[in-house]
Amino acid sequence: MTDFAVDELPLASALDGTELLYGLQGSTDVGITPSQVADYILGRADTSELIRDVVGATLVAGSGISISVDDSPNTITISATGSSAFNGITGGTNTTAAMIVGTGASLSATGSGTIHATSSDTLHTARTIGGVSFNGSANITVASATGGFTVSGGDLALGANNLTMTGSIGATGARVTKGWFTDLQCTNAMAGDITGNAATASAVAAANLTGATLAAGVTASSLTSVGTLTGLAVAGQVAITSTNAAGFAVGANGSTTPVLNIDCSVASQVSGITIQGKASGSGVTITATGGTNEAITISSKGNGAATLVGGSSLALSVSGGSPVSLTTSSITFTNTSRSSTANSMFVFTALASGTGGSSLTAGSEVLGLYVNLAATQTHASNTGITTQRDIRLVGSTHAFQTATGTITDAMAVYIAGAPIAGTNCAITTGHALYIAAAAVGSGTAASYGLTVNPQTGATANYGSQLLGLNGLGRGTPTAFADIAASTTASASLRIRSGTAPTSPNEGDMWYDGTNLKFRDSSTSRTITWT
Repeated sequence: MTDFAVDELPLASALDGTELLYGLQGSTDVGITPSQVADYILGRADTSELIRDVVGATLVAGSGISISVDDSPNTITISATGSSAFNGITGGTNTTAAMIVGTGASLSATGSGTIHATSSDTLHTARTIGGVSFNGSANITVASATGGFTVSGGDLALGANNLTMTGSIGATGARVTKGWFTDLQCTNAMAGDITGNAATASAVAAANLTGATLAAGVTASSLTSVGTLTGLAVAGQVAITSTNAAGFAVGANGSTTPVLNIDCSVASQVSGITIQGKASGSGVTITATGGTNEAITISSKGNGAATLVGGSSLALSVSGGSPVSLTTSSITFTNTSRSSTANSMFVFTALASGTGGSSLTAGSEVLGLYVNLAATQTHASNTGITTQRDIRLVGSTHAFQTATGTITDAMAVYIAGAPIAGTNCAITTGHALYIAAAAVGSGTAASYGLTVNPQTGATANYGSQLLGLNGLGRGTPTAFADIAASTTASASLRIRSGTAPTSPNEGDMWYDGTNLKFRDSSTSRTITWT
């Protein structure tokens, strides 16, 4: 519809059907006779009749159309009644006139025409955009506090423009379902969890991290951090390159106090360990790697104890053998291989040679080796035991591969000597072997501090050999046999009654029950007394 504007419709006087209508589009005579206008207005004209030449155009009036003229404020009102419709107005080029559309009427444009209000500042009915009311009177701001802005029925396309904000994309309970990115750059560390598994991940590169499960064949990564993972399953080999003292730290406190820490800070590092899992019941193997000979050191912190715990037994293996075996009932030391005299079977060194102890507690005894066997051993039932030994030493057997060799002195037990008095030390009496007196209990019939039995099988078998000055019942002897003085309870020397030796030696002495005998160079003499 073409814009139709009526600038002014002046009336000469009250319209009674005979007066001339004039002044349309200024004061231009439009060529309509008074009788034609009056007949139409007063209903005397046919409803199908046309009134033409209104501002150079045509006004079509159909059934049910009425026209009223009001000289104040100089307007013509065209209205339709009932179900009739006012079809249209075809206007000229005048755009300065105004048209008023009454309440309940509608006005539409067809063709290339337009309809607009020349004086209205607002919409007749306000609309809501993003939860904010808009009537056209002013600009509005769509804020999240009022419900946000919803795009439905299509995509929000920005083209090459940027989406900028200081807030977040999505929110708790209304998260973004899925996103596709060519590049994803994060200034800060990623917070929260990344969950889900990828179908495949051929390589973990700067732009290839999908899910939390990495597929087999992952060989490279340029990631410096993947944040916090709630779970990570890796199939295939994983190599971590690090020169950090906390190259791999695991624990609730990270690298601060980790449960497990792998120190990779040694620049020349070559050695390491390999942990090998085996089939059920076959155990686990921890092996040192690196050079030809690599040691393994297990150290506790400070004064903490280092504890090895076995189920029912614990073994220390050397070169495939088990020289030390510990069970809940015994400890066994077994040397299975020796190759030279420099290899002592068992060596116990309290302190390394030349180091010794320092700043020892004043006035206190220092033990080099303490073996405490004081625990009570309770035997089942009451069956008697012929021999009970708390410590048993069995001498070794020696042989030579070729001809007979001679060992001048073979000893099952050798004591190097009594303690040595060092710098600023005075020892009143030193003992290489000292057997102290101990209360053995009232159930013991007889107790000896030392019992020495002669050996058997040798050409000459002896019980003991006491070299040097020896005191019997006394100290500081001045003779090879210095016998203590007798008392009212004991004699200094007692020779029990016996028979005369078949081949007595010079200097022998014996008592036959009646006389005390002494052998001189060739004759046995009877010692008489008066």
